[in-house]
Amino acid sequence: MRDLPESISSIVEDDPKRLQTIDGIGKSVAEKCVTLVRTGELPQLTEVLEQVPESVLALLRIPGLGPKKAAVLFRELQIQSLEQLQAACEAGQVEQLKGFGAKTQESILAGIAIASAAGERILWAEADAVVGELREHMATCSAIE
Repeated sequence: MRDLPESISSIVEDDPKRLQTIDGIGKSVAEKCVTLVRTGELPQLTEVLEQVPESVLALLRIPGLGPKKAAVLFRELQIQSLEQLQAACEAGQVEQLKGFGAKTQESILAGIAIASAAGERILWAEADAVVGELREHMATCSAIE
C-alpha cells in the first residue's frame, strides 16, 4: 500500500471496488479500508485499544516486535512502556517467556534504543486528516505554487 501512486482514501472516494485489484488486498481488508476512510475509525482497532493501554502501543516501535509478542509482554509481565520492557530485559525476565529467548531479549534491548529515538507515531487516519487540512490550507496560500 505504501508504494501506491495514490492514497487509499482517494481510491475509496473514486471507486472502493478498485481496492480489491491491488495485490494483497482482498475483500476483508478492502472493507476495513473503506470503513477506516469513511468513518476515521476501525471497530476492531477500537476494541483492541479498549483492552490494551495505549502506552503498550509504544512497544510496537521496536523493530521485530509485533503485536503478538507485545501482547504477551503486556499479559505476562504487565509491561506498558519501553522503560518497563528495558528493566524486564535487564532482569532476564523476557527470555523466560515462551516464544522468547536470549537472542530475542538481546534484540529487544537493541531495538529499544531505536524505538526511543523514533519518537511518537500517530494512526494513519489521524495523519491523513492532518495532511488533508494542510493541503487545503496550502492551496489557499499565494506564495505556494
